[in-house]
Amino acid sequence: MDAPTELAAPFADCKGELLCFEGEINHLQFLSQIVEAFQANPGAEEVSLANRIVPSCALGGVSSWDLETLSGYTLKPVFCYDNDGPDKGITGVEKASLFTNKHGDSLTVLAFTTPTKDADDFFMNGGNLKQFSELWRSARKLNVPLAVVRERIDEMRRSVKRKNGPMKYQVEQTIAEFVWKDLNERGRFFHSGGLGLIFLDGDKEPIEISGDGDKFCNLMIDYGLYPADQLKHFVGRFLGPQATRYGTKTDLHLLSYYDKQQNTVWLSEYDGNVLRITPQSIQRVPNGTDGVLFKLPEGAEPYKVNLANITGENLPMRYRYGLLLSSGSAIHRFITSTVQYQENNLTTVQYERLYLALLMTLFMPGLFHTKPLVMFMGESGSGKTMLGERAGWLLRGSKFAAVDMPEKKEDFENLITNTPFAVIDNVGKLKSNAFQSLLAITATGGAVTKRELYSTNKQVEYRIQANLWLSAITSPFKGDEMANRIVPFHTCKRDTYIAASEIKEKFMAHRDEMMTEVVARLQHILRALEATKGERIEVKHRMADFVAFVLRVAGHEGWRKDADYMFECMASDQEDYATEDDAVLETITTWLANNESAIGRWHTPSQLDQEWRQQASTCGTAIPWEEGNTKALGWYVRGNMNILRKRLGLQVQRDKHSKANVYSFVPDGDAIEDMRAACRGGYIHNDRDEPLDDL
Repeated sequence: MDAPTELAAPFADCKGELLCFEGEINHLQFLSQIVEAFQANPGAEEVSLANRIVPSCALGGVSSWDLETLSGYTLKPVFCYDNDGPDKGITGVEKASLFTNKHGDSLTVLAFTTPTKDADDFFMNGGNLKQFSELWRSARKLNVPLAVVRERIDEMRRSVKRKNGPMKYQVEQTIAEFVWKDLNERGRFFHSGGLGLIFLDGDKEPIEISGDGDKFCNLMIDYGLYPADQLKHFVGRFLGPQATRYGTKTDLHLLSYYDKQQNTVWLSEYDGNVLRITPQSIQRVPNGTDGVLFKLPEGAEPYKVNLANITGENLPMRYRYGLLLSSGSAIHRFITSTVQYQENNLTTVQYERLYLALLMTLFMPGLFHTKPLVMFMGESGSGKTMLGERAGWLLRGSKFAAVDMPEKKEDFENLITNTPFAVIDNVGKLKSNAFQSLLAITATGGAVTKRELYSTNKQVEYRIQANLWLSAITSPFKGDEMANRIVPFHTCKRDTYIAASEIKEKFMAHRDEMMTEVVARLQHILRALEATKGERIEVKHRMADFVAFVLRVAGHEGWRKDADYMFECMASDQEDYATEDDAVLETITTWLANNESAIGRWHTPSQLDQEWRQQASTCGTAIPWEEGNTKALGWYVRGNMNILRKRLGLQVQRDKHSKANVYSFVPDGDAIEDMRAACRGGYIHNDRDEPLDDL
């Protein structure tokens, strides 16, 4: 081994990587290149590059490598071996990867070679230090082959049976520590929500350290630890807490992640690459960059964004806005314009803008805590379900499909914690309050807890990630409590039909184009959020986060008035949605229209139950609770409080004697006339100015 030079730090002080040449001539040629570079121009770029790879040494021929002495200087050697065939220099590197010194330390081996037969030949034929440094940067890591690791584990297990051999628990502990150390050589440990993760070098996603996880079981099999093996569970219970103690804390993302503090979107391309989108730049980086970690959703198909199309100043119109649609937009052509909308309160233009805004929030899950529920309603054959599925094809690929609502709580929890997006079909068949409660939890955000076998905690917290879009012929949800969380879309029956397979094939042919547009739009949205930072927007909608987001972007893009009017129309649609086919509301309206003496009078729940039932029997409607069940009556009133106050002038106060609520209805004069007109079969219509068309 050569002595240190003035240009190389003393080996004893070397705590990092040490460049090791095969043969003294190669090393001397390298050192002479450094000397010449210093003499020619001490400030040259290639000199600074060279300084990154010193200290250095020569090991001599492969057969004479003294790895024990080398390990005394560094445990991180970088070998520049000769490019002289598969049975020559590389064999020494492989031997080093298997080496363990007398203290039990192994080497973390990096290795590279030159395009010529050796380093001396490389420099003699015109190679320079800058080019050599690039080769060093590309050095690959050599780990101990798993076959060798398995043999070592087997040898440890056999040692228990030897005379005076170690105790079983000692061997189990040694093996667990050995696997932990080996995995650290092969990747990085993380933890998220109390769950340990291992991200192996070269993999596209991390592996959950979970007793029932297929990927973790397969990883343990690589170490000779099979599912029925108790040692596998012992090792798993060791790795989980180790990961949460020593691994990097992170959140595990599925499709995308929005970093609010940095105003940055991270978007997975499902191939191990991630797009990092800021107001100033768009970059493609490996999964795990800056500690941002993605798990691949099951069945997700990779896509490729054309970054060249969305950089520069002269962008096509469809790439210039965040939430405005142009006729050339691929999203408009293949998604938002593919159905005929029923224009009751909202126009087609407004429906398309709402859809685009909701679609873009799917790519910014950290933008706000709440998640609006989307409800597509219309006759069979109106394309309502496929309108939701198109968003899924864009996000996940052609395998995405709408699903029926899971019947079991566990299945629903798996759905909302393991997928970023789901379309649930035929929700009109489900009437239970429990179903509405589960949806409400999803809309308000939060997490669910489960017992995890290999965790430091008895319960592991899984963050709710799913955005739910629902489809039904008619709404199963009544009352403004649910309606205020829902964005309703009404579609009309089609006159002609195209085969679903043909529609999907054409859609997938343009998926990369649409995702390129999505990325461009995301950057414009980030610029809008940056420009309006600190702006306070007060809204009257229950979905305040979503509404404020759209208004901020709309203000930046110059269509704020249209956006305000759009949400006024949406509020009217939500109100109609909440009262659709509501027999009780119809009964109360008829009761007030036909009984002037009931207006302004205070009623007990029992009195209301009795009078409403009498009215229901007259007009052929039904009260959905049992007679005399005043508690159910109170639940109905609380669930529809806003609508009853707005339409019928409901007032509530506490009776001092009975200590129960009493109710009075004091509608204004116009409302009374509207109720009487409705009872006569008439209707009131207010003309409105239409919003401006899109670009």
